[in-house]
Amino acid sequence: MLKTEAIKKFLNSHAQHGLDVLYDDSMEVQVMVAADNGEKVQGEYEGVTWHGYSDSVTTWKNLRIPWNSGDYADSEMTWSLEAHAKEIGLSGWDWKYKVSRWVVFDFDAIVGHSSRHTKKITEQELVDLTNKASSIPWVEVRRSTSGAGLHLYVFLEMIETPTREHHSALARAILSEMSLYYCYPFDLSVDVCGMIAWVWARRQTENGFEIIKPSEAICPIINDWEAHLDVTSGKKRHVYDDTIRDIVLHKDLTQLENDHFKLIEWLKTNNCYCQWNSEVSMLVTHTTHLKEAHKALNLIGLFDTDTRHSTDKNCFAYAVPNGGWMVYRYGQGVNEHPYWIQDGTTWTRILYNQIPGFEQLCRQFGGVEDEKNFFHIEGEKFEKLLESLGQTLYERFKYRTIAVKELTGGRAQAIINKEPDDTPVGWLSKGKKWQKIITLPKGQTYQINSEAIIRHLIASGGDAGWCIKSQDWIDEPLQNVKLALSSENFSNKEITATLGQSIMKPWTLVTRPFEEEYPGNRLWNRSGSQFRYTPNPGTYATWQNILSHVGKGLTNSLPRDDWFAQNGIYSGADYLFCWLAALLQYPFEPLPFLFIHSQQQMTGKSMLHEAASLLFSPGVVRAETALKSTNDFNGELEGAILCIIEEVNLQRDFAAYSRLKDYVTSRSISIHTKQRTPRMLPNTTHWIQTANDVSFCPIFPGDTRITYVHVPERPEVMVPKKIIIENLEKEGPAFLNALLEYQVPEQRDRLMVPVVETDEKIFAASKNRTDLDVFLEEYTKSAPGTSIKFSDFWKGFDTWLDPSERPAWSKKKVSQGLSYVQGRLTNDSYKHIGNITWLEEKHEDNGKEYYLDMGRLVLKDR
Repeated sequence: MLKTEAIKKFLNSHAQHGLDVLYDDSMEVQVMVAADNGEKVQGEYEGVTWHGYSDSVTTWKNLRIPWNSGDYADSEMTWSLEAHAKEIGLSGWDWKYKVSRWVVFDFDAIVGHSSRHTKKITEQELVDLTNKASSIPWVEVRRSTSGAGLHLYVFLEMIETPTREHHSALARAILSEMSLYYCYPFDLSVDVCGMIAWVWARRQTENGFEIIKPSEAICPIINDWEAHLDVTSGKKRHVYDDTIRDIVLHKDLTQLENDHFKLIEWLKTNNCYCQWNSEVSMLVTHTTHLKEAHKALNLIGLFDTDTRHSTDKNCFAYAVPNGGWMVYRYGQGVNEHPYWIQDGTTWTRILYNQIPGFEQLCRQFGGVEDEKNFFHIEGEKFEKLLESLGQTLYERFKYRTIAVKELTGGRAQAIINKEPDDTPVGWLSKGKKWQKIITLPKGQTYQINSEAIIRHLIASGGDAGWCIKSQDWIDEPLQNVKLALSSENFSNKEITATLGQSIMKPWTLVTRPFEEEYPGNRLWNRSGSQFRYTPNPGTYATWQNILSHVGKGLTNSLPRDDWFAQNGIYSGADYLFCWLAALLQYPFEPLPFLFIHSQQQMTGKSMLHEAASLLFSPGVVRAETALKSTNDFNGELEGAILCIIEEVNLQRDFAAYSRLKDYVTSRSISIHTKQRTPRMLPNTTHWIQTANDVSFCPIFPGDTRITYVHVPERPEVMVPKKIIIENLEKEGPAFLNALLEYQVPEQRDRLMVPVVETDEKIFAASKNRTDLDVFLEEYTKSAPGTSIKFSDFWKGFDTWLDPSERPAWSKKKVSQGLSYVQGRLTNDSYKHIGNITWLEEKHEDNGKEYYLDMGRLVLKDR
């Protein structure tokens, strides 16, 4: 039987109703296999490394048809899907006829709900978004594999998509459109658009893939979906034009309101060009459409355009509060109707559906601005301006020119030359001129920001300092910022105003590895690591050799934990590959501390971290200083992904060991840079230590953080490091692709990948067994959600100690030697030890655990 026939037969028998008919021999399909106690094997096909399993008679491996975007020659199925298939998924792309029949989205992925992302949604938000999904006629809603998430299907009028990248581009455009209906910033990263979604899985629950709401219509036409092709093909990171980048970066994100949706619905209903760019929450349309909508919807404010109607887009707009928009013409320096304004960067812009600001109001009535920011307006037009404000003009002033200038506090100053016999009511005499102060309506204004020069930063809700743009952004104290503004000819008044505006509109520092530097909404991923290569299938023999050599000592210990065999991890190389894949795919999840030891020199124990450092930048740091700093300075850990320790004895330094324990497993860490206030940031650190002396790593009995990797011998063939690095660089795209495509097993406990208990680790721990370890083992037990007052623990330990040993154990040393979190409870001022109780005490697990949060123990769900 051919592979496509076997898959069709299998899905007809096993897939949920409605999903069983989606597959035929022209549809893209992916089959994932289970290890099923087979021996792991690998091979090469058309220059790409593959991995599979074998029982010495049959070999089974993951299958994707087509494996690239080209044609596919069907072949005989040589192994049983019934016996070895783990998941089967479809994307909706018809590779044979080069069309997209449907697209599908995994709800958890598009809302950033996986641990790869920092943003989580609550259960109520999930319910609300599910209801919104069900309200869109052209979206079919199904439960996910587990039944807890959702798969969203959108069926199409078979749109031509020559390649998988075209299919992904179409899916990306549809997801952007869906975000408008949801009013939610979906994750538009390429790996969630045009994706494979499982239609059958071994692990599916009873209600897995169950249909919640069927599709009631075909997806409407999406304008310019091909524009997303540059993103899905890797040429660009955004759909929007790079020329508008500064506007996109500096704008605030405003939640869409009913009046915003009224405009969008009117444009769609009246067949106007209307595209929603979810990347930056931006509406793309044409000014003539906006003019028609302004009149039809009886919107407030002033709007007109000198541009004639065309079928193409010519403007973009982003939402401002109270149903308004800031509209920009594409292209700098474009001439438009006098209502429009050009700022110092020559962008032509106008506020739409808003009470006009002072400048726009003056321009509406023919005002011409001079170098002192006065608008000169003919008297008859100025009379109409005052009438719009509910005021009148002295009769004789109708035939003169009046100068008007905006003041602070919602006021404007009007002045006019005196003439004989003038007796204006409400005007004050000022030398040879008459003056009047006018109260202005509260209109929306657009400020030209100074953020090309300075930025005020915040992190974790608190102050994170200032930075100045010279050749690059440089952190500077406030006094230096003032001097820099002064050098740009800012007056003292302007400096004060600029600093105040920067404080009111700060940039928020975030740590988002492998995401873009500017995610939008004034977020700055300043320290975020980036991949050094574009992933691309291929072979990576040099990388595999390094993993095999360094990980060799782990292989015999893996059978001690069934988790490894269940997830196809049979060798030390498999384990290290999984560790690296988890590092890149889930950078916010903790991983075991790798202690790589060899008594000999030149064994290659450092090659693992040296090779890994070639995959991304920045984010690889030498971390000895952060562990041993007496002042707790650890600024180098900000944004760090891989932290290296070489030939440093941590066992002699309890403070360093205590910090390390916290860094390995904590979800957030306090970053303290010199001359800056400490701030809490998400923890993305993962640790590798290398040493020739086994005692340099503090491995104690009961340790659950450290995987001891013993490298006993040198490689059989010694290759110069220069050659190794060159080969690693050449194979980098292929190895990165393999890591990102690898399906990291589901997390079992607090570490993404379990620790390996090797004989060497057990022996090292026994040598490091202290009196405190013995006391803990004999008198206490781990008990999540409970605690012991530290003074009670100290009293018990001190009483138990041999009198001759008591001088060696201070309270500080005991505290540093404990592997449990310690801090004050929210309802108790005394220091407690969390997640531990006395051996004789009864303990019922309630699913909660103590976590350290700003020096206090906080009880949270595990």
